[in-house]
Amino acid sequence: AVVAVMPTLREMLARDGAEQIDRFVMNADSTNAGTGNINLDDADPDDDSYYLSAGQDGLRHLMIVDNTNQAVDINTTLTDPLLRTAIGKLGKYATDPTRLVLFTNPKTYVLSMLGLTNVVTFDKFGPSATVLTGELAKYSGIPIIPTSSISLAEDDGKLSTTGSNNDEGTILVTHRDMWRVGFRRQLQMEVFRDVQKRSIVLVTSFRIAVAAQGTRSTATHTAGAFGITYA
Repeated sequence: AVVAVMPTLREMLARDGAEQIDRFVMNADSTNAGTGNINLDDADPDDDSYYLSAGQDGLRHLMIVDNTNQAVDINTTLTDPLLRTAIGKLGKYATDPTRLVLFTNPKTYVLSMLGLTNVVTFDKFGPSATVLTGELAKYSGIPIIPTSSISLAEDDGKLSTTGSNNDEGTILVTHRDMWRVGFRRQLQMEVFRDVQKRSIVLVTSFRIAVAAQGTRSTATHTAGAFGITYA
């Protein structure tokens, strides 16, 4: 029976590992202090928190902390003009939508983005549909990828220690050529057999780093909007 379920377990672990990589790239923050960081506002993160890093900061950190000029605090429901304002902060990087990618939390995708005028959903892609890669729609030619790696947050885009305060959405747009993800060790799955307990332990691990090109405090290749409310 154990042998029969091993392929399924390996598939589940690989999928979970990929999700953890996505979460780190999106939310990495090297700040570990009592004042908190973008993932835990006004509290000291646990030292084993997945988003803590040895100097790397992820995509959300750039627009929330590093270069706040790249973020639009919407504080209302999403509209086409407001989203275009956020995309416009990319400047020269916005001229080639095929090299851009837009990430958002699932609630914002369903309740906000699918109602916008310029969204083309996957059912209209025809032979170009890329559902298998996670792309479910395009906004003015920019692929949209809903991801649970972006959580609902406070009005400033950070996550509150009070869960009920995290009720607003976030959208992040970036030029894919301006970020690099490196692995000291790729996703690795190991199997350990505990003879005494007559059990098998499967462990998934990796060592990862994320970096943006250029000076983060002046970078314009990443932008977005937070404070998105729902009607």
